[in-house]
Amino acid sequence: DSTIGMPLYPSHTFLSTYEYNTLNQVIFQDAPDMDSTLFWYDEVGRLIASQDGRQRPDDFYSYTLRDNLGRIIEVGEITQTTLMTDSIARFENRFGEWIDAGSKKQVTKTYYDEAPFILV
Repeated sequence: DSTIGMPLYPSHTFLSTYEYNTLNQVIFQDAPDMDSTLFWYDEVGRLIASQDGRQRPDDFYSYTLRDNLGRIIEVGEITQTTLMTDSIARFENRFGEWIDAGSKKQVTKTYYDEAPFILV
């Protein structure tokens, strides 16, 4: 076959779009086969919230909570009428207040068998 090794390009012109922050993390994605999704990261660059097109009309967000060692301890979906912003996401106390003011559902908690050690 003379087409072996030749690039195969799709016949459509649908574009996927991605936007990145200064740490090269995706903060926005849009593709023809899905709704656009927004992503927010904490002060050390860990994903803590996202919102896709299905969630947006109902003020839902997906969220992630971590312990003091950075381990994931809870994920779920939250209803929150206050819009998530980078300044809320980057400050732990503001994010905590935002989480506390919302209504959680679809919650999954992770428990670890040993408590974190404490330096004295």
